[in-house]
Amino acid sequence: MTISRYIKFILSFLLAVILLTGSLYNLTGKPAVWFDEGIFLHTSRVLADEGIFGVQIAPKEFIDASVITVGYPLLAPIALVTKLFGESIFNSRMVMVLFILGFALLFFLLTRKLYGTSFAYISTFLLASFAPLYGVGKSVIGELPGLFFMTLGLLFLHVLETSKQSYPSKKKYLYALLAGIGFGLAASTKQVFLVLAGALFVGIILRIHFWKLRLYELLIGAFGFVSALIVWIHTQFGGALSISRILEFYANPYVLSTDTIVTLIKTNALRFFTESTPIHFALLLLVGAIYLFIKLRS
Repeated sequence: MTISRYIKFILSFLLAVILLTGSLYNLTGKPAVWFDEGIFLHTSRVLADEGIFGVQIAPKEFIDASVITVGYPLLAPIALVTKLFGESIFNSRMVMVLFILGFALLFFLLTRKLYGTSFAYISTFLLASFAPLYGVGKSVIGELPGLFFMTLGLLFLHVLETSKQSYPSKKKYLYALLAGIGFGLAASTKQVFLVLAGALFVGIILRIHFWKLRLYELLIGAFGFVSALIVWIHTQFGGALSISRILEFYANPYVLSTDTIVTLIKTNALRFFTESTPIHFALLLLVGAIYLFIKLRS
């Protein structure tokens, strides 16, 4: 074993230890189970016991899963584990541990392809030191699985973009399909990831000449994305496709008031200037925008 390989082995081992330690530490106690996680676990159990994507509100009485904000890419694995090993917080959160490890691995692979091995190790160590990765990621909620599927889609998209002529056409079509499915699964897991569709659309417009040469790959990727969303609509809304119902629910899922969507948008926009977390996000967004402006200028 060469010195460089020995160093990589040591670094990989340390990363695995950090990620496993952070993920497994007090797995069932920190964080404590709260309402969101509880109803997601309930929905998974209904799926495991009754084979129904929905929420039980009375004996033998169910409503569809539109009242919750996570989808089948998270609920189905939890339900499978519940079916095989029984219902428990430990069993359900072990699925989340696998999502954490899988996300870290995909993050490393994507970063290595984009920036090289050294940056990949540095970035992944920074990721592994980020406490909310474990503090929130261990809970059965949709954000981290959504990141897992999004990173999977980005990885296949990057392979597709950089493939040029190195892969035969059938393999490129497969990568395009897998990228689309990855993005579709992310949006189906937690619907905040639906913004991926807009981001990808803007990216395609900015690189229209590139995508003109890859129209078939683009269409196949869109097919994968839409296919994953169709499964989500069928499982989440009982197969009833109602765009107005979907938009109404995700605009104001908790029915906090009878205000119009425009009023809610205005209220939330003001929070960027009155609350610490939105201010922090706005500053990060500003830094990112400045970076992109400088990048485009150069």
